[in-house]
Amino acid sequence: MEIKDFNQAMALQKELAAKLTANVDKLRAAKAPSIAATVNAQERLVAQAKAELAASEKQKALAVKRLDQQVALRKAAVTRLETGLKDLNKRLAEQAKATKAPAPKKPTRKKISTKKKG
Repeated sequence: MEIKDFNQAMALQKELAAKLTANVDKLRAAKAPSIAATVNAQERLVAQAKAELAASEKQKALAVKRLDQQVALRKAAVTRLETGLKDLNKRLAEQAKATKAPAPKKPTRKKISTKKKG
């Protein structure tokens, strides 16, 4: 809407003020919710919060269980690797012992004496 003069602007302003007043009067005339309705709404909110809490606790329990399983698997892997390492160290020690063993002595010849007994 195009406003061409001051009278049009004043008429539009009066019209808008009347609409605003009517809307404010409607809001004032509307009744506030009763205490019973407020209590019911609050009970619904409490029930919803309890349900969300229970769901969160379930999620936490599942997450803890999953992490416990991962920890157990990793502990088993560490144990298995440590056992393998001990076995390899034992075999290495045996191998080192075998290579350090003295070489068998060559049989010595008995000297034959040229002296006559007798």
